Amino acid sequence: MESQIMSRDLYVFDLDYTLIDADSSTLWCRYMVENHIAEDPDFLNKEKRLMDAYDRGELNVHDYIAFSMPPITKIPKEKVDAIVDDFVKNTFSNLIFKEAKELLNELKNQNESILLLSASADMIVNAVARYLGIKEAISVNIKVENGFYTDKIDGVPSFKEGKVICLEKYLLEHPEINGKITFYTDSINDLPLCLRADSVYTVNPGILLRQKALENNWPILNWKRG
Repeated sequence: MESQIMSRDLYVFDLDYTLIDADSSTLWCRYMVENHIAEDPDFLNKEKRLMDAYDRGELNVHDYIAFSMPPITKIPKEKVDAIVDDFVKNTFSNLIFKEAKELLNELKNQNESILLLSASADMIVNAVARYLGIKEAISVNIKVENGFYTDKIDGVPSFKEGKVICLEKYLLEHPEINGKITFYTDSINDLPLCLRADSVYTVNPGILLRQKALENNWPILNWKRG
């Protein structure tokens, strides 16, 4: 009698506007301005223009990193990481969608595999993953030199098609995950990964992703803060 091989599924979550009712990168930029880390008086206006391009599906992620990282490139990495941890702990408690909390708790209780896959910078995403109790996270890796973050991306950024590349690499490194991939997202920028996943749930999707959801019969979830 052949032994039955159990399949292990993977639940993949985007972060911004999927698990939380905000964009973590934008919040971090505001935090840098409020705490006088970023001193350009037009910093937030410039960031908004970049995020408008993101919403249209037109952002170059290298441009965003080149814009957003310089304020902290002269602060030691360890200190930046501590600042980001403090930022997350003091900012995110009221931003998490109620349904996201419930779903994550349910998946953890069932010992399911969970992956946070975000196009935000690794220092932010890793801090949020720790805060949410998610053990596995993939994000845009920022190049570190001599103990300082730079304004350059290291490797393939987890953005648009890059999310698929990063996921495939993750699956190769985790052969125990051999079942269905379920993906939750709000953004049209994640369409390539939506098309790769076995199941897709769109969370409060923007206009462009909502259209794709209707075309592909992907469920549209309306989540609210808890």
